[in-house]
Amino acid sequence: MIIMNSPDTILQKTNLDHSIGGNELRHDKKKVSIFQQVAGGFVDLIYAPFCTACDKKLQQEEEIVCQRCWEHLDATPLGDWVEQLSLGDSLESAFSGWYFDDVLQQIIHTLKYDEKRSVVGARLLASMLRAEIETLTLDAVVPIPLHSAKLRQRGFNHSASIAALLAHELGIEYVPNLLRRSRNTVSQTTLSLEERKDNVSRAFISGELGDHERILVVDDILTTGATVSSSAVTLKEAGARFVAVMTVGTPYLEPSGNSGQKGI
Repeated sequence: MIIMNSPDTILQKTNLDHSIGGNELRHDKKKVSIFQQVAGGFVDLIYAPFCTACDKKLQQEEEIVCQRCWEHLDATPLGDWVEQLSLGDSLESAFSGWYFDDVLQQIIHTLKYDEKRSVVGARLLASMLRAEIETLTLDAVVPIPLHSAKLRQRGFNHSASIAALLAHELGIEYVPNLLRRSRNTVSQTTLSLEERKDNVSRAFISGELGDHERILVVDDILTTGATVSSSAVTLKEAGARFVAVMTVGTPYLEPSGNSGQKGI
């Protein structure tokens, strides 16, 4: 069972409160100032305030990625591009924030393998993706789950961090354990279209949906739609009427046959 704190609680843990020890130091402003400087330096050591993409020193208002690299990201003009997915038949809508390039690859790598920074980065990503799904009438946000073996190895599910923040900002119920992996599938990266479909077929199990009928599934990268479509099949068998997907990124679309996506 994945147990997650609320987004606000998680985010509060990633930012050291410089007022810690305030009761003891309240009457000594000099000591407070010294404590804050030491604490600030300690946070810098832990969170390595350098841009994930270019290693430039981050400014005080910047997090994870510097403004220059952030502006370099190529936002997709795709809107709802479910019709362009090769394996999207079980989905009603599909949205992706940016095209997958070297900068986004670095960001997603950070989200996957650095839990401390994933929560902060997820908030930035969630704020950008939010506008795409405001028109959908959704009642649940669900992350694509990791298999228990991979979860133990990594320690957390970065898609769950992103999903939790999306749900929080949109005011939609976050249901982290509605889906779970029934088997540990191999990486999809080098597989053909048919191999991808077979690899994730029946890879998910759904819990009781309750009143949830219109569900947003959240993942990091959307390519052919094989994984999210498999999850959508499982959710619809459990009673869902509408399943959409939102991802951080997608590869640049290529002519059919090259990337597994249909050409624009």
